[in-house]
Amino acid sequence: MNLKKIILLFSVFFLFLCKKKEERLFFIDTYEDLIQKATATGLTPISKEKKTVLTVNEIINRHRTYKLVDTIFKNETFNAIVILSQGKGKSYDFLVRTIQQGDNKVMGTFLLAGYNEDLKQFCSGFINSDLELKRYCKSDNFTFKKKINEQGRIVEIP
Repeated sequence: MNLKKIILLFSVFFLFLCKKKEERLFFIDTYEDLIQKATATGLTPISKEKKTVLTVNEIINRHRTYKLVDTIFKNETFNAIVILSQGKGKSYDFLVRTIQQGDNKVMGTFLLAGYNEDLKQFCSGFINSDLELKRYCKSDNFTFKKKINEQGRIVEIP
């Protein structure tokens, strides 16, 4: 093997090792993941003091319970949080929501993953370290893709 081939092999190997690994900040891959995270102990309903992370419709909706799961990103402009919305039975939605720093205004919401017990429909999803959001619903064989931009808005991926 000549020197050029050896250098080429090492270059490809080095590039492969240096490729940025996609880090997922929050994910639901399977129905079992969803149930495990939805029924995790320690998740309590959002208190009146924290109602600013909910929309007006969510506050007045008496058929769903909302729980703060985690803050997954924070900077000087906005926070990105995960909220669990639980309906009757085993109907769960995991929402990624951006909240403006300072006035706690809801900036955007993305349904990341969920299960609708009435329709028997499961959707998986994740948010990665680049703040890209993806949701896949097998029932309609479609992947929804969005991104949280620098201002905290949830926008289409071009």
